[in-house]
Amino acid sequence: EYRNSLIVFKYKNELIRQKMDTIVKDEDIKKYFDEHRESFILNRNIVKAIYIQVPVQVSSPENLKELCSSNDPEKQARLNEYCMSYAKTYDRFNDNWVAADLVLRNTPENIPNQDRFLEKNRFIESTDKEFYYIVYIRDYRLAGQISPVEYVKNDIQNLILSKQKLEFLKQIEKD
Repeated sequence: EYRNSLIVFKYKNELIRQKMDTIVKDEDIKKYFDEHRESFILNRNIVKAIYIQVPVQVSSPENLKELCSSNDPEKQARLNEYCMSYAKTYDRFNDNWVAADLVLRNTPENIPNQDRFLEKNRFIESTDKEFYYIVYIRDYRLAGQISPVEYVKNDIQNLILSKQKLEFLKQIEKD
């Protein structure tokens, strides 16, 4: 019985690997998200941001602020060049949502109320003996709000694939 169940298990897995469609369309993800919005409530603050740490000697705060806040591709390229040349740390989370804690904990700034801080500030600037830190927050979502679809896209894709897999297995059993 055990041997038979192993054979059936391997057979099903091989069928899934060979015949099941594993491509999930963006419109399917969007549809699932729209139908289950209440399931995607954030449990922490998230941001799209730029984080830069440069030595104080080569820092140019006003120039960095202008380059960070611009959507002009030429200015973004200049920011990349500057940061590649001078920055000790440069992370660009413009396209990806990340936990606000991951970005904000790397600055010497102490932020007691993160929610209020994110609502009121776009730039975080601070310095210590060696470095100038700047964080530019392009967008944010607070804990308790509905997640942006991009933030939960992989989770939704996995959920849809799991459902498809279960339906495929049920169909195999039935056949």
